[in-house]
Amino acid sequence: MKKAIATLCFLLLLIVPLSSFCQSNADTVTHKIAAVHKEKLTGRLYNASTGNPISSEEFSEMIAENPEIKLERIYNNRGVVEKFLYHPESPNFSPDQAANKPQVGEVFPDLIVNSVDDEEVSIAHLKGQWIIIRFGFFTKMMDMNDYGMYLKSLENIPSEIAYTAIHFSLDNEQEIIKTLKLLSKKEKLVANCRNFFDMLHIKNMPTTLLVNPQQKVVKYFTRENYSEIPIVITSNGIN
Repeated sequence: MKKAIATLCFLLLLIVPLSSFCQSNADTVTHKIAAVHKEKLTGRLYNASTGNPISSEEFSEMIAENPEIKLERIYNNRGVVEKFLYHPESPNFSPDQAANKPQVGEVFPDLIVNSVDDEEVSIAHLKGQWIIIRFGFFTKMMDMNDYGMYLKSLENIPSEIAYTAIHFSLDNEQEIIKTLKLLSKKEKLVANCRNFFDMLHIKNMPTTLLVNPQQKVVKYFTRENYSEIPIVITSNGIN
């Protein structure tokens, strides 16, 4: 019976809650999503202070004592969780989302993704050209007026400028192809990106940013200044 209880506790731990996401427009309309996602912890759970692995039995006992324990996820550049870290000094660990998202002046992470067209895209391989990155909401909850304004800004980028636009979506591939494929001929569309949102601490949708040819984040944009995207690019020289 004792073993069964321990096993149950560990299985409950595998249900990792997602963070709430929101989308805000000029009218301050906000949508929030709550969900759960199963992750296997076996062999990937470590003590953040000592670096030592934590067994499922050990953590079952810990979670029984404190059901509110939270773990830090460590991702690789493909958005796959490689490690879960338990912070003993802060069992209810919660990262500073704003401070940990890509900052202006910093090199954007070398992400590798597959588009809905089955094309592998590597940020590092795009060095030497501009990159526009957009983190979009579920397609059924997108502000299509906002999206149209963003696409218009891409159309205004001079043809002689080398750039790649990548759209990371929370939605599945089927919905993205159905809703966005015909509208978005200038973007590489990537589906099922929840882990990239978590990895980069992106909480507001849409979030749009510009990365320069040296792969540093230049600026974040909203519907109020999408029109500045081509201006910022051309004012920094054509590459």
